[in-house]
Amino acid sequence: MGTKTVSGHTFYKFRRLTTENEKQITFCNPNGEHFELLRENSGNLVNEDGVIQFTNNDFQERLIVDNP
Repeated sequence: MGTKTVSGHTFYKFRRLTTENEKQITFCNPNGEHFELLRENSGNLVNEDGVIQFTNNDFQERLIVDNP
């Protein structure tokens, strides 16, 4: 969707449109249009907090969410 500079870093604006989740399945995105800013960092796409959202070269298992 474009780019935006935040604190000297170039972020890419991603648009996600989700449909067919009327049952609000937990591990699926909620219905609707959502926008997200991500930047490249060492081959990964990270969010504004530096958390890896997508990777194309690190297939190591890692914990995304801890649900105690």
